[in-house]
Amino acid sequence: MLYCMIGLVWSCCMGFLSLSATVTIHNETDRIVYAGVYYYLPQGTAELKTPLVSIEPDKEVTLQEPKISLSNNRFIIFDDQELPGILTYEQFKTLGTVRVRLPGHYYIAMKDGRLKGYTLTEWHVVRPFVRTHTEVAKAVFTQPLSLKIKSEEPAVQNNPYKTTGVTVRSAMQLHPDELVYRAKRKQAVRRGLEKFLGLDLNGKYIPEIAVVISGGGHRAMLYSAASLAEAQNAGLLDTIMYISSLSGSTWCLSYIVHEYMRGNRSIEKMVQNLVQKSTKSLADVTSQEVGLLSDVLLWKKAFAQPMSLVDLYGLLLGNLLFSDYGDMRHRTYLSQEASVIADGSFPFPIYTAVPAETTEFEKLMYEFTPYEVRAPWGLSIPPYAFGNRFINGVRTKSGELFAPEQPMGTLLGIFGSAYAVTLQRAYQEIEQKMAAQVRAIVGDIFFHKEVGQTRIASADFHNFTIGMSSSAIKNKKLMLMADAGLGITGGLPFQPVSGKDGRRKADIYIIIDISEDVDQASDLKKIADYMAVHKLKFPQIQNYQGLDRAMVSVLNDPKDPVVPTVIYMPRIKEQAVWDKYKSDPAYAQYSGLEQFSMDSCIKKMQATGCTALNLQYDVETARGVSQQGAFNMQASMDAIKRAINECIDRKSAKT
Repeated sequence: MLYCMIGLVWSCCMGFLSLSATVTIHNETDRIVYAGVYYYLPQGTAELKTPLVSIEPDKEVTLQEPKISLSNNRFIIFDDQELPGILTYEQFKTLGTVRVRLPGHYYIAMKDGRLKGYTLTEWHVVRPFVRTHTEVAKAVFTQPLSLKIKSEEPAVQNNPYKTTGVTVRSAMQLHPDELVYRAKRKQAVRRGLEKFLGLDLNGKYIPEIAVVISGGGHRAMLYSAASLAEAQNAGLLDTIMYISSLSGSTWCLSYIVHEYMRGNRSIEKMVQNLVQKSTKSLADVTSQEVGLLSDVLLWKKAFAQPMSLVDLYGLLLGNLLFSDYGDMRHRTYLSQEASVIADGSFPFPIYTAVPAETTEFEKLMYEFTPYEVRAPWGLSIPPYAFGNRFINGVRTKSGELFAPEQPMGTLLGIFGSAYAVTLQRAYQEIEQKMAAQVRAIVGDIFFHKEVGQTRIASADFHNFTIGMSSSAIKNKKLMLMADAGLGITGGLPFQPVSGKDGRRKADIYIIIDISEDVDQASDLKKIADYMAVHKLKFPQIQNYQGLDRAMVSVLNDPKDPVVPTVIYMPRIKEQAVWDKYKSDPAYAQYSGLEQFSMDSCIKKMQATGCTALNLQYDVETARGVSQQGAFNMQASMDAIKRAINECIDRKSAKT
């Protein structure tokens, strides 16, 4: 076989000597492909330099080769949709390309449901060689190791969806199960509002309330958990339809939902548990816990799933947060949360991430809910299928089985992936507790262990939208995700409840901003700008100065009942409010706040303060952050009640 390859290469080289300056593009697919040769310009755009041609299946087209340019690289760019003459950098990054270095033959084929380009050598020599050796390498792993893993791993064998086929859902409308949930929740919200406000709302408008909580690592986790605990104590939690979370607040929300699933209903007690968990190191794991973590890495390897630093990071997070779950800590799943919300008794949880392929895509948002993982192009799959391979919208098996659902810890790693973790130190501490096979897997992820000191760039998963024409990443094998704090609304995950595309829209937004930088409510302004761009109603805020120094601000438009009410609650300590309540017996549990300042805590060195980079708090810091969240929510309750009452009156008068 080697001699045949050498002969083919020689023939290709000799043939090249006689080639004219043309580029022949072969369409080896079953569809019409549009293609042309472009210059990629230094300013980041691509300009068409040949006619744009459409190539029928199994046909070829020859184009005159554009002259070589020392300042511009040449690419054949192709798609199954017509292409413009000028491509932006974002378009260039997501379309199919193959570099034109020499005149000659180039090939476009389907690979795993996507269009992929090949040079002459890649098509005739490299591709068959790689395919052969990949199959050999796969056989080495699968026989018997991969089959053994699949037959013995509890996550694989106990997967209730291991033979369930899935087709990607393409729709702008909410998931049918979410619509059923909403109908049930509306009845519960009405009862909750009547109890919370002490009013009979018969004949009155029942507003929809959404809570939007920012990120911020452990700070966001503790603060938001304490805020929700006080909301529960006051009865406010029972009035809320949606909770949209980001980064550290996703850690809080998922923990609360899974504790509910286990029968624990006191969020106040959960806060105490989270305070203790926040004081532990990610690397503080036993050999048994390393074994459980390793099991996940092994089954992901057996199912040939891509892995990044986020996998290790997320599994360490899951090990910490779900440490009370014993052997089930990495068999805790997003799809299980459907059982908590099925009867409409708990707010609908929304977790978020952003696409990481390009900075332009960071303006968009992925939504993770108990019913679906939704891409920003209107394509979604059930949570239990996320991470599996899809081709043209259909879930594909590995052997006889589908891969297990991604553990909740892995997802939490995605949601909080913007935060640097000293993974190098953590890995060094647990490395010797891992089996040799697992160390090899982690070694492949790390490449160089120094990377553990840098920001985690993205989480990588099989692209479930591959080959689907409506997807902007249809030609990409992997789907890259990052912390939603990189998004267009900053640290506040507002998009899922904004009303864009006729989806979820609230009458009242309670925005809990735990960001490090809340100066002049900068992320609130980003939300207002986002709503203006999409022509969605939002309060006209003339002056943001001072909003960052008030514990709670209510923003609305008394003249326009369609404009939603915004209750903005930054993470600050308003001294006048503290002085007012600190001697009140009802606030005695917050005595520790006398010496605590969130601003001062954030300004400390990252290893000791409240920055998102610190993932191990001391007890005093953890208690201070959680007490500030609880105090601010409790002390704001009267203002929240007034705002809800006023909204009901305005809406009721309109109807």
